[in-house]
Amino acid sequence: MTYRTTALVQLAAFLTVSGALSGMASANTKTTKSFSGWQVECVELDKDKSKTCIMSEALLNAKTKKRVMSMLIRKTKEGKYKIGLQVPQGADLGAGVLLALDASEPVKIAYKVCLNGSCLAEFDLTEDWSGVLGKGKNVTATITGLNKETAPFKLELKGFAEAYAYLLEQAR
Repeated sequence: MTYRTTALVQLAAFLTVSGALSGMASANTKTTKSFSGWQVECVELDKDKSKTCIMSEALLNAKTKKRVMSMLIRKTKEGKYKIGLQVPQGADLGAGVLLALDASEPVKIAYKVCLNGSCLAEFDLTEDWSGVLGKGKNVTATITGLNKETAPFKLELKGFAEAYAYLLEQAR
């Protein structure tokens, strides 16, 4: 039960970036800052002045304007940073998400949980990852559907380094 509860809390934090933070913001202070396509959204709790921040970029469907895929970064209670990749439900969970920076070989990221129409793959954001993401041009997340067809989703990294530096500054 603890694992499921923890996974659901993590998914909720990632799946509804603005929703989760805006829900908290009713009696608290909410700030949002944009860096090209990247956004850092923070909520400071009035009761204890603690701050929660999430950095994200979303890929929207051109016709429906609905979110198709998102990359999110958050700080855990243990002080580590995690990257979450939110993709549509219907993915082959065993295949994981293949994440590639520019023209590099892809790395397989395991799914953690699926809920409410989305699946979340998550991994630790190391200094190596943050460095290469900050210098890259694009990151491509490729998912495999249940029909075994693949779908690549490309996100631009313009503004990533500045957004990440701001996230680190805010999360102190």
